[in-house]
Amino acid sequence: MQRLLFTPGPTNVHPLVQRALLVENMSHREPVFAAILERLCQRLEGIVGGTETHSCVPFAASGTGANEAILASLEGKLLLLDNGRYAKRIGEIARRHQLNVRIVATSPMEPINLEAIQLALDSDPYIKYIFVVHLQTTTGFLAPLQKIGEIADRYGCQLLVDGIASIGGHEFDIVAHNVAFCSLNANKCLEGLPGVSFVIGRTDLISASAGKSRSFYLDIHEQWRACKENRATPYTAPVQLLAAADIAVGLLVEETVPKRICRYQTLRDQLQQGLLDLGLELALVSPDVQSNILSLFRIPHNVNYSALQQELNQRGAIVHTHQEIVDAGYMAIATLGHMNSENVAWFLTQLSEALPKVGKR
Repeated sequence: MQRLLFTPGPTNVHPLVQRALLVENMSHREPVFAAILERLCQRLEGIVGGTETHSCVPFAASGTGANEAILASLEGKLLLLDNGRYAKRIGEIARRHQLNVRIVATSPMEPINLEAIQLALDSDPYIKYIFVVHLQTTTGFLAPLQKIGEIADRYGCQLLVDGIASIGGHEFDIVAHNVAFCSLNANKCLEGLPGVSFVIGRTDLISASAGKSRSFYLDIHEQWRACKENRATPYTAPVQLLAAADIAVGLLVEETVPKRICRYQTLRDQLQQGLLDLGLELALVSPDVQSNILSLFRIPHNVNYSALQQELNQRGAIVHTHQEIVDAGYMAIATLGHMNSENVAWFLTQLSEALPKVGKR
């Protein structure tokens, strides 16, 4: 039976990425691995447009680990743009590190309020950083990164971005958007496997952060220094996962980011038209803040979400929607990773056959 993920992570990966896990026995201290790591990081710097200004630092962690690495090195007040579940997680990490945090909250189903950001900055000159999740994969809302970057620049703040779900599948220019640090992982739009993540930060800021991290393991400067001086991570690296990430990023370079963005948009549009054809109601999202990879539709009043999820999963169409979105009456479908038009058409067939089976009588 075919089994495909229609979740925003983990995602379906190319067979070449899966086969990369079978790499021959390798030490993370030998030249062959150093070459893989160096190539991978240089490519990622190029993908976000930071080759001349920023450095990529790898971590054996999920994307949350990369976010914590950023937070662990901060000194000063943080303005957190709370636009959903993952922003709240950043707030919790910041509190664990005893950072002074001010929050500008936005409903997960609404765009970020730019005026509220400026009002917060006008009233509090001590704010040094702004942290935003570029794409909330619970709702599919994109933050207006260009405008937030302009605000950060105008007020002299460093912009910190969770780019975990957006980079590789959406427009992202680390210099043009005035981003000091961003996080990403090998999964999601990079179409790699979960378990490794990266911080890409301004090289001058990383260099100046020696001894500032409150974390031993997630110390950006120490990890960067070891990679720069020794061409190796300071601790044992997940060599197979990084080798798979190298293949995945190589496939992205070959496809190009603009073409991947176009592919994702095409798949999203195909899915959404198919949902409309089934008589389902889409969430109303303005095109300028709509994700390329996630769609929400209103759950019919006579359908139980858990029953529909179970029916689809049994058919090999794996879906997941966070409970707060289900409570709001919506279901999320992701179309990213190693996926094509035939896969989306197959999913729509499964959904059309599943809906009548789970309707309340």
